Amino acid sequence: MKAFAFILIVLHGYILFGQGEIDDQQTLFYRNERTFSFLLNSNGVGVGYRYAKRIDAFRKTLVEAEINYLKHPKEYRVLTAYERRIVYGKLNSVIVLKGAIGYQKELFQKRDLGGISIRSFYNLGPALAIQKPIYYQYSDNKGGYYTDEFKSHLSPYDFIGKAPLSEGLDKTSLSPGIYGKYGFSFEYSRIDQVYHALELGLAFDAYFRELKIMDTKPGKVFFILPDNYFVLTLFISYRFGKVIDAQYSNRSNRVEDILQP
Repeated sequence: MKAFAFILIVLHGYILFGQGEIDDQQTLFYRNERTFSFLLNSNGVGVGYRYAKRIDAFRKTLVEAEINYLKHPKEYRVLTAYERRIVYGKLNSVIVLKGAIGYQKELFQKRDLGGISIRSFYNLGPALAIQKPIYYQYSDNKGGYYTDEFKSHLSPYDFIGKAPLSEGLDKTSLSPGIYGKYGFSFEYSRIDQVYHALELGLAFDAYFRELKIMDTKPGKVFFILPDNYFVLTLFISYRFGKVIDAQYSNRSNRVEDILQP
């Protein structure tokens, strides 16, 4: 939460002190955008792609795809007796594939070079959680070892370490669901044909099969519901890309004029 508060303070200062520098570059009016993003959630990380198609000067439709890696808030690495690090209690690695359509509206238009454009957006679509069991190596007390899934009755010192990633692939399971998010975008590009923005907001996932990341009892209903069907998170992302299929609102639309410095 402190990180989100800090970002809001920085953006507020940017709006107050960044306005006023005259922008004499050609302005793109018909703005369709292709952008990529790096996401930091309160329960993981991810990357995304978005295509924004202009409806009018202030509104766009969105088509979006994301890949997220889910983490449990109680994930902590510990040392085993063999000085290898494991996340004690972790049952599955979970990767989520998402696709959605949505809507974006501009609330505050950037008017000066160095200003900020503020937009609200929301989207909704399907999600698919891929759960791969995590296997560990255990000593057989005969100088060798064997691999198996997490054993809750053993302490971290009874583990050798984590087994190779290939272990457990045949037991990978799928959990279909839906997801949506609502947030705000703060676009601060100094070049009109380039897109740079910070986004923050709230996202939720709902699955038809139980997600089991850690060997723990269900927790409180906020940010993440461990070993359950719903995930609620805060997110912040850095989005970058470019404006495409655009026409200039002033001067000429001829290629030779557009390419002139």
